[in-house]
Amino acid sequence: MSKKDDIIEYIRCFALNADMKHKVLPGQIKSAILSTKKNIDEKMISTKVWEKITTDSYLDRFIESFDKAFTHEEIKYLLNFYKSDVMKKYAEVGQQLFTKMFEGFYKTIQETVHESNI
Repeated sequence: MSKKDDIIEYIRCFALNADMKHKVLPGQIKSAILSTKKNIDEKMISTKVWEKITTDSYLDRFIESFDKAFTHEEIKYLLNFYKSDVMKKYAEVGQQLFTKMFEGFYKTIQETVHESNI
């Protein structure tokens, strides 16, 4: 495959995954809809946005920055990493692990703020 093809495939693996579709985009779409103060069908917007951002022609606009930042070999390495069994496992459990960690951070922040107000 060409470097351009590998970059597009990498973007699809890294940025256009299930987390993006089901966790990141919905929040951004809700925010955009709320800012219009109109009654817009969120599911319809979500479908249209996903159709737009997953096309090669849309992704072409990001190729140059990846092309400048990484060699073709580095893109292949990243691609293999994101397709690896370890990364697939991480995709399944990573958010749960980090959610607990960030909850712990927040609790520590709250405790520290409370202690400083004594």
